[in-house]
Amino acid sequence: MIGAESHLPHHELTFVLYSIGPISGASLNPARTFGPTIASAAFNLTPLASLCVYIVGPVLGGLLGGFLYEVVK
Repeated sequence: MIGAESHLPHHELTFVLYSIGPISGASLNPARTFGPTIASAAFNLTPLASLCVYIVGPVLGGLLGGFLYEVVK
């Protein structure tokens, strides 16, 4: 099947959006999450509690990925 592999990333993204969408609002970009969270924090402090997930998660994932790369390499 020539060209079928070009559709695979679209299906993966669709799966991720449908699976975590109800939990996170399907926000996969920490920068996109940061602005509305800070804006809504002016009225309520609850959004700041979930902001750490979008900041700490990618940092820990990057560190873990770098460590595993060095181990496997």
